[in-house]
Amino acid sequence: MCFGASASAAATEDITRLNAAAQRYAQRELPRGTTVTAGGLDARLQLPRCATQPQGMRMIGNPASGAATVEVRCLASPGWKLFVPVRTQQRSYVVVAKAPIAAGTVIAPEQLERVEQAVRGATRGFMTDIPAVAGRVARRHIAAGAVIRPQWFTAANVIDRGQTVTLVARAGGVEIRSRGEALQAVGPSGLVKVRNLSSGRIIEGRAQDDGSVLVN
Repeated sequence: MCFGASASAAATEDITRLNAAAQRYAQRELPRGTTVTAGGLDARLQLPRCATQPQGMRMIGNPASGAATVEVRCLASPGWKLFVPVRTQQRSYVVVAKAPIAAGTVIAPEQLERVEQAVRGATRGFMTDIPAVAGRVARRHIAAGAVIRPQWFTAANVIDRGQTVTLVARAGGVEIRSRGEALQAVGPSGLVKVRNLSSGRIIEGRAQDDGSVLVN
């Protein structure tokens, strides 16, 4: 009876080998520095033991979200296939707040630092370069140590409400400049309503990086 049980166990595929095959495949396919952990198969799984090492064939799902599935096959006879869940975690350089940043304030480079850390759920996005964040305006309070997300800041205004601006109109190679008063604050390339100081007429134009307004 004991010998029969041993023979039966020897003929059954080891879940450890299945996990290892899935992990090897995922590690080859994903960027260097990605940590992969395979597991989640039912311990009661009964498969004929493959005469060769089981092989990972393809990955299903979005590994950047932290979870995917690897198809593992036995290429010997009798053949079989199954799907092994894997968890992934990547390491990347990200921008974090060195100190709390108040909502509505311009973010200074000194308030930021770039650190390497494990990230999961990359589909939500995170910032990797300090120059892309510095000089922007915080849309919410940002706690010290928080990884900076793109939706947490906006471009700083190039024109403030009530500011005197230069209106620029171009037509047929001729450029005409006049002065106006901005009726609202706006960021780069945003549309802004301006009162022409000469005519009193309200017109709309597009804010330029230098603080002027281009009108048609």
